Amino acid sequence: MIPVFVFPNALRFSRRMRAISISLYNPYDFALRFQILATNPTSFSLSSSEGVVRARHCLDIAVRLTRDTITTEKFLITVRETEGARRHGQRQLDVTFGAEDDVPDDDAFAPLPSVAASLSDVPFNGTVNHSSNPMLSAIAAIVCLVLLMLPTETSTDSRWPVIIGETHKLVVAYVLGILTVLLVRNGQ
Repeated sequence: MIPVFVFPNALRFSRRMRAISISLYNPYDFALRFQILATNPTSFSLSSSEGVVRARHCLDIAVRLTRDTITTEKFLITVRETEGARRHGQRQLDVTFGAEDDVPDDDAFAPLPSVAASLSDVPFNGTVNHSSNPMLSAIAAIVCLVLLMLPTETSTDSRWPVIIGETHKLVVAYVLGILTVLLVRNGQ
């Protein structure tokens, strides 16, 4: 069973909002075939109730409410692998229809207290305390250096059991740069 990634988690229609978009995400390396079922299918119109989401892509599906008589319904989104159909998953979405009174007005909101206002009473002497453990930073820097010396995916050197991708090496180099700045600042 594979997880189904969909946004939003629930659909809430009102007299003003009669159409909502559902985003179906496919983070996998294989294409997914999807199907959307409803407990009351005559109350909704979908841009596509079934189809295929390509690998590592997203699909937006427009859902339009056709009747005002629904109270609580459910959508069932099922997905399965297009090749072989070994992996599959499903997700249930609650669908509700609420009156306009359920939506908060702009007058119901109140301003939040500012953090800057509470910090303005604290005196600032011009120095910043960079409290980090230099030993931990040095060990992390050594680990980054070791990772950067490992062969990449395209390398033909097979002596090393671990192979790291070029994208991962870029991230490790970025972290190493941050650690170098921390070590230099702590050394002053």
